[in-house]
Amino acid sequence: MSYIRRNTTLILFLLLIFSIGFFAASVIFFQGTFTKVNDELRDKKTEILNLNKELESLNMNVSNLNKILDIQLRREENLSDQYITLRVEKVSLEDEVSEKEQELAIALGELQEAEGIVRTLAAEVEDLNQSFAQILDDVEDVCSKSEVIALNLSDCEDYS
Repeated sequence: MSYIRRNTTLILFLLLIFSIGFFAASVIFFQGTFTKVNDELRDKKTEILNLNKELESLNMNVSNLNKILDIQLRREENLSDQYITLRVEKVSLEDEVSEKEQELAIALGELQEAEGIVRTLAAEVEDLNQSFAQILDDVEDVCSKSEVIALNLSDCEDYS
């Protein structure tokens, strides 16, 4: 029986060695696998953190772009309002210019008519001045002759 006990002990010892070897191999295998998984997890975590930072940066850029867009929209609305106001004012001024041009044309017509009247009156005044000068010459001629005494013209004293 000692042989069976010895065999059993030997088998149990071999089984124990085999179990320890299998356990050591399993530990080494699972430690390597766990290290790989842990490294991959750390890399993914780093990648997620980098992506998170990039996403935050992009969100800030989008926020800034939204602010700029809002400012530009307000400016555009303001400029649009100013453009409409200026366009209405331009139409009003164009109408006023048209009215003033019509008034100017009427005034120029009246001025030309008045200049024509002035020229006509100036010509008449010139004609009357010439007629008056002619009459004065005739009166002086009559008064200078010796017949003044015979005609008893007392008014000739003013012309002699």
